[in-house]
Amino acid sequence: MAEEAIKTDVTETPATARKPARRAATQRKPAAKRATAKTSAKKAGAKTTAKKATVASAADKARETAKELMYAQMGVYGLIFDEVNDRVTKARKELDARVKSARKQAPKQWSELVKRGEKVQQELVKVRKDIPAELKKVRKDFDNRVKRVDVRGELESRLDQVRATYRKATTRKAA
Repeated sequence: MAEEAIKTDVTETPATARKPARRAATQRKPAAKRATAKTSAKKAGAKTTAKKATVASAADKARETAKELMYAQMGVYGLIFDEVNDRVTKARKELDARVKSARKQAPKQWSELVKRGEKVQQELVKVRKDIPAELKKVRKDFDNRVKRVDVRGELESRLDQVRATYRKATTRKAA
C-alpha cells in the first residue's frame, strides 16, 4: 500500500511542481591504512556491543518495571486483605462480647420470664373459675331480654292483620 501511495503521488503531481534537487556528489575518502582498518573494525564491534548493551539495559529496565508493577499490585492486594482481616476480627470480637453479655443476662431474663408465666397462670385459673358464674349471668340476662320482647305475639298480630286485609280483598272481587 505504501508503494501505491508513492506511485500515485508521483503520477498525480502537476507538471509545474518542482523536481527534487539532486544531492551533491560526495567525495571519497582516501583508503584507510591497514592499522586504521583494524581499529575501525574494533570500533564497529564496540558500537554493536554498545547498541546491544543499551538494548539489553532497556530490556532489563522494562523487566524491572514489570516486576515493580507486579509487586505494587501484590502490595495493594495485601493491603486489602489486611483491611478485610482486621474488620472480620473486629466483628468477631464484637460478636463475642455480645454473646458473653447475653449469656450473663440469660439467667436473669429466664427467671423473670418464669415469674411472669406463673402470674399469667394464676390469673388464668381465676378467670376460669369466674367464667361459669359470668356465663350464667349472661344467659339469665339474655332470657330476660327475650321475654321482654314478645316477638311471637307481635308476629301473630301482624299475621292476623294481613289475613283480614286478604279476606276483604277477596270478598270485594267476588261480589
